[in-house]
Amino acid sequence: MKKIFIILLTLAAAMLWCMAETQALLVHFNTQMPIYSSPEGNDCIEVLYQSDNCNADSFYNNIYVLADSGNRFYIRYNPHLESEFCNSDSCFRAGWIEKKLVGFNPFPGRLMKLYTSPAEDSVLMEIPTDSVEGHIALLQADEGDFKYVRLRYAGADYKVWITRYCDDVYGCYGR
Repeated sequence: MKKIFIILLTLAAAMLWCMAETQALLVHFNTQMPIYSSPEGNDCIEVLYQSDNCNADSFYNNIYVLADSGNRFYIRYNPHLESEFCNSDSCFRAGWIEKKLVGFNPFPGRLMKLYTSPAEDSVLMEIPTDSVEGHIALLQADEGDFKYVRLRYAGADYKVWITRYCDDVYGCYGR
């Protein structure tokens, strides 16, 4: 039974690997970030660590969200730091990570629309990206052209939809 479960999990992971991806960042520094082999449980398969020394060589790149389940995202990730950059498929691994560790940065100097639902006609407000406090936390895998996120703006927390960002997680902007 355990072998069947492992085979099914592997097949599901392979299918997810080929589906649409959302590029994201690991948004915490000086914190151990465990990667798990399942969406629940404590079956840690790897621990990533990222320094806050503002050195590009200390950042993980190529984190792709493939799916979500409750408190974790299923990601495809490159465990190599920027200084050890490897971009071939053999460099990537997959696993589950706590959602609170995943997000991206707003692109400075732009306007970003916040939506109440994943629909173009549900605009709540438009805000300057320079006014977003901290990073934007990804709450759910993509819903078409939209992302469900949590951000802080003008001293208030918002859980809103934004239009899908481009693949440059270091600074993209919504439509």
